Amino acid sequence: MAVIAAVPEFGLSIVKPLGAPSGKLATFIEVPFKVGELTCYPDGLIETARGSKQWTTLVEVKTGSAGLERPQIESYLDV
Repeated sequence: MAVIAAVPEFGLSIVKPLGAPSGKLATFIEVPFKVGELTCYPDGLIETARGSKQWTTLVEVKTGSAGLERPQIESYLDV
């Protein structure tokens, strides 16, 4: 996450194909979001803005045999 914000060309090469505007990137890790009674913690958050267009995405990383569970994704969609 830190490299995405610290190396603008690298960060933009990742987020531009996803529809992000070409602005300064800011990254955060484990930002807490309240979803009803539950608090969810995505692994990361990337945001950028240019003019009136603001773009934000949540990042979730799984390693090894760890699986992505449906309730986790649904809570992120609720965010």
